[in-house]
Amino acid sequence: MSTLVDLKHISKSFDGEMVLDDLNLTVPENSFVTLLGPSGCGKTTTLRILGGFTTPDSGKVIFDGQDITSLPPNRRQLNTVFQKYALFPHMSIAENIAFGLKIKGKSKAYIDDKIRYALKLVNLSGFEKRDVNSLSGGQQQRIAIALGITVVYVTHDQEEALTMSDTIVVMNQGYIQQMGTPEQIYNEPENAFVADFIGDSNIIPAIMVHDELVNIFGANFRCVDKGFGQNKPVDVVIRPEDVELVKPEDGILTGHVTHSIFKGVHYEMEVTTKGGYEWL
Repeated sequence: MSTLVDLKHISKSFDGEMVLDDLNLTVPENSFVTLLGPSGCGKTTTLRILGGFTTPDSGKVIFDGQDITSLPPNRRQLNTVFQKYALFPHMSIAENIAFGLKIKGKSKAYIDDKIRYALKLVNLSGFEKRDVNSLSGGQQQRIAIALGITVVYVTHDQEEALTMSDTIVVMNQGYIQQMGTPEQIYNEPENAFVADFIGDSNIIPAIMVHDELVNIFGANFRCVDKGFGQNKPVDVVIRPEDVELVKPEDGILTGHVTHSIFKGVHYEMEVTTKGGYEWL
């Protein structure tokens, strides 16, 4: 898969406060890449730099092999979809889709063909003459991205990121904490921030006995991790869905249920174990 976007050593500060610090990010063509992180982590600034609305203090923005760092937004082969969709209320759906193509001087036949293709792509065929204000929020979003193929998406919603993305880029304080598939981000977080930010996690101190064997509160468990050495202190991430509740005589670790909340399809429980650690 070829590279479409390459952000190289991007740094940006506002009023002396560093927002992005030597950020490097590659976006493959025809991929859906999500920038995920808490408010203020730098994800929106990254998107604005890519779109040309913010100029980096240093670094380069490479698009399809060309340096576009100094190009204004209207000269970039990019479409930015804002949170409020940025559709023209006085135009029909077809006119909104055609707007950029008309500016580029495309023929009417070409534009009409692209409108039909775009509406079919987002399951809105037959909506050409509808007013944009007659659409739901989700339908407006689909119109706003109707001609897109490669997507860089910004959100702080973990569920959105996990369900929609080919690649998730977890950011915090201007740095990329981890980049990988949703499965990699969720199942193999590279640090405590990612483990704690994505989903619910139990982060427990343990001892790495040797490769693929970890000791938690005196009990040994098989694991997939290697390279930590022998008898080294580590933090272990255990997802709540990987914890099994069994009869006391069948358990390996013991604890006391301190809270239990019914959530429809499951109970959310907190269990206090040795050392006062609370497990979900």
